[in-house]
Amino acid sequence: MSGRLFKYTAGYSIFIVMHLQKIFDECGLAVRQYDRVRGGDINEAFCLHTSDGNFFLKLNDGALYPRMFEREAEGLDALRNNSILKVPQVIQYGGAAHYQYLLLEWLDKERPVANTWEQFGTELALLHKKEQPFSDGKPITILAGCRN
Repeated sequence: MSGRLFKYTAGYSIFIVMHLQKIFDECGLAVRQYDRVRGGDINEAFCLHTSDGNFFLKLNDGALYPRMFEREAEGLDALRNNSILKVPQVIQYGGAAHYQYLLLEWLDKERPVANTWEQFGTELALLHKKEQPFSDGKPITILAGCRN
């Protein structure tokens, strides 16, 4: 499902479209087109197409999941800084009305090579051997992106 800004698109409530535009403006993005990304249960997710490239936007109800994306951003930053796994760059997180959002670098799918899972397992094992970083004096569970 795809949408162009300022045009109602079947499948998107006008309420979400209005808030998407507020988020685009807050993030300084000139979005030409956005496409819904499927796969999650509690978030709306979109691929944003801009003249600066593509971005991944996650959106949910901030009252139901307070600080979720702040914690996810911490977890992603910890992963990126403590492993050799490919982890998307956090661009920005924040809120618009009762929604909260997380804007990430878009990662294109890559074709797996013969040892993809073996390499992933090795990198994951190395990550688990590292001492965990701390935030506000409390340990971060790196893989989940949330506090222990």
